[in-house]
Order: sequence, then C-alpha cells, then structure tokens
Amino acid sequence: MGVASFNANSDWLHFSVVSPCLTALLLMCVSGIPMGEERYDKKYGSNPAYREYKRVTAPLIPTPTAVYGPMPDTLKLICCCEVNNTTLAFA
Repeated sequence: MGVASFNANSDWLHFSVVSPCLTALLLMCVSGIPMGEERYDKKYGSNPAYREYKRVTAPLIPTPTAVYGPMPDTLKLICCCEVNNTTLAFA
C-alpha cells in the first residue's frame, strides 16, 4: 500500500486545478452540451413539448423543474452553470 505525498511548491499541483477546469469548459462550451443540444434542436426544435422540456430542465446540474423553469437566465448561469448561445457570443 502506497502513500502519496505532494510538495506544496510542486508545479504538478497546478495541473490538479487546471485539468478539471479545462474538462468542465470543454464539456459546457465545446463538445458535450452544445453538440447534443444542436442535434436535438434540429430534430425536435419544432415540437412545443420539446421546447418546454428544454426550458424547464437543467442541462448539467440536476435541479427540480419547478425551481429551474421560472429561474431568471442570469441565475441559471450562476447557479446551474448553464451556458447557452445567448449567454456567450463567439466571434
């Protein structure tokens, strides 16, 4: 059985912070949520039931629909890490 020991001044310690942040950024802004939403928006975007489901369902952090649905967009961004096309504008 081994024991891990880290020196507080180690450069590797920075990677332990950067890696989860980079993974979350990629998931929320590049490959995970945007690609999935784009595909389903094309397929079901004209369906009113799908639009209502999307409006009241949090994409990343499980939140009760009764709480998430009426929540303002700014609060959704802060509390639920929701990043959508209206929140970020890419050139």
